[in-house]
Amino acid sequence: METSFRYNSLLQKDFMYWLEFDTDVLSYNTPGIAVNYQSNGKEKSHTPDFQVVRHQKKQIIEVKSQKTVESEKYIRLYQMLSGLYDETGWTFVVLTESEIRREPILANIKLLYGYARESFSIDEYRNCWEIAALP
Repeated sequence: METSFRYNSLLQKDFMYWLEFDTDVLSYNTPGIAVNYQSNGKEKSHTPDFQVVRHQKKQIIEVKSQKTVESEKYIRLYQMLSGLYDETGWTFVVLTESEIRREPILANIKLLYGYARESFSIDEYRNCWEIAALP
């Protein structure tokens, strides 16, 4: 996206690598759109990790550890948030390390990311082809 984003965990950082290489992603932002809700008679606010705009849909994405996602507290919270975000036209998605840290795909994405901003001249490309064609 040619900009800097903050992240709160290495898992979030790893997810941003995926976003950078996903051709369906038009834009993303962190943190995402906050939503207010009631819990036990108290007004609360939830700010998700990411807001992602794709060609055909808009997503609010939480990036959490599997252990966190499996806790009763977060199961109830995410069910409630899913309904709230659906009302605003956004799809609520929760991703864990099992979806984000798939190997060898993530390692390849990180490797390619290191070259994403490199620019090569046509002569450099030709040179590579000539070297590759050597017996």
